Amino acid sequence: MDVVTKTVDQTHAIATKVLSQLDSNVIALTGDLGSGKTAFTQGLGKALGVEKSITSPTFLLLKPYNTQSEKYKKLIHLDLYRVGGWGEISELALQELWENKSNLVVIEWAERIKEHLPTDTTWITFEYVSEGERKIVFESMTD
Repeated sequence: MDVVTKTVDQTHAIATKVLSQLDSNVIALTGDLGSGKTAFTQGLGKALGVEKSITSPTFLLLKPYNTQSEKYKKLIHLDLYRVGGWGEISELALQELWENKSNLVVIEWAERIKEHLPTDTTWITFEYVSEGERKIVFESMTD
């Protein structure tokens, strides 16, 4: 399924729809800078009732957020933009985060650790189309 969004609100609405259809607790986001990955994560947070502002954890690598969801108690937001590969983060015990099914783990730049992610990871690619448009490509979801 491919979707083109023209506003942040549309991206948030797509995130809400994805959340309702999700079979995995790990979402891998790929795409260039400015393509909508963080906006999508903000939409997930909004749908889960996260009260704090969600920003990209580029320099922190990881930010946990409490939710008001029955299914996912925490939204774990990772940004691997500054990470060269698994060797740089292997000591962080990330597997424990996604093995806990009450966590929804969202990983920006997930392609950098692809071989270490669970096989049921939902992959979503973001493409910058123009100043006001982003294309979202769902690789592991049904329509």
